Amino acid sequence: MIKKLSGILLLVVALGLIGCKSNVAKNVDTDSSKTKVEENKNEVTQESNKKVSKKQEYKTKLDIIGVELKKLDVKDSGTTADMREAANERYKKWDSALNEIYGVLRGDLSSSDMKKLQNEEIQWISDRDAKAKKASSEMKGGTMEPVIYINSLADTTKQRCYELVEKYMK
Repeated sequence: MIKKLSGILLLVVALGLIGCKSNVAKNVDTDSSKTKVEENKNEVTQESNKKVSKKQEYKTKLDIIGVELKKLDVKDSGTTADMREAANERYKKWDSALNEIYGVLRGDLSSSDMKKLQNEEIQWISDRDAKAKKASSEMKGGTMEPVIYINSLADTTKQRCYELVEKYMK
């Protein structure tokens, strides 16, 4: 039931983000259709908030971020400046999500567990940066070097978001 509600919520949000419109009936007033979709989305959100664990809530949030960021795929085939802008936006979104997750964990974890997580994070940041440097070194001095570096940061941060949710949230 929880998976079904989460799936429905994700689908409703995704459809809303990409602007899909229903063709159920040709003579349905667009405004009333939008209102019904918003009402249904609110009902699903309220219902899912009651029964969904924090872990599932955050997995869904992360999945939605991934769907939102799909729009940046178009920029990845543009100029280097477009690719750099898309990479920066990806990284900012995932970094913001990671910071939100830390905030939640700070309130949920014991002080000793939080201290362990902080130490783990110091090592993770070092590993993330080294991975990005290594990935971008193949293009050292080229226009794609910063794009590859930032995309690596974004991908590693995305993975870390999911890891923290899976490992620490209940």
